[in-house]
Formats: sequence, C-alpha cells, structure tokens
Amino acid sequence: MAGSTGEGGGESPLLRMAPAWTGIAMRTLAATIGAYALASALAMALARTLPLSRAEATCLAAMVAVLAMPAAVIWAFAARTVTRTWGVMLPIIALGFLAAWLMGSPA
Repeated sequence: MAGSTGEGGGESPLLRMAPAWTGIAMRTLAATIGAYALASALAMALARTLPLSRAEATCLAAMVAVLAMPAAVIWAFAARTVTRTWGVMLPIIALGFLAAWLMGSPA
C-alpha cells in the first residue's frame, strides 16, 4: 500500500515514517468523524442564515448536509495526502460552527 499515506511532498516526516495503515486510519477518521462534523456544521450554519421560515430553513439545510456528507467522504479518500484531507476539512468545519455560533439561536 505504497500510496495510501501519500508520499507527496506535503506529508510530515512523522507520517512518512509511519506504517501504511496509519494513513488509512486517518482517512477513515476523516471520512467518518470529519464528514459528520462537516455536515453538522454546514446544517447548523445554513439553518440559521437562510432567509426562510424556521422550518423551511431547517429542512433545506438538512438536505444540503445530506449531500455534503458523502462528498466529504469521497474527498477524504480522493485527496492526495492525509494532511491535505484534514487541512481542507478542519477549516470548513471551524467556519461552519463559527458562523452558526455567531448567528446565535434562531428567533
């Protein structure tokens, strides 16, 4: 499994020396926990920012999150390196939760 840890130049030296299964484990964590967090953050942010009624905004946000989760899972395994996988997912998750927090609870 030579390519599973992504031997590109973007990997940290620690990950380059690690066994191949650690890359797969990190991608699996990104695909499960990361994708769930991304979908949750996106749903929360959209539900609070969409200019619709509360019920319609929640339903639309949930539908978008259902589409975002498999896209995040595919991204977790399609990205060239594990570092890039987390480097893209974590800022999106943080921005989603930050936007939801800044918007406050829906009125």
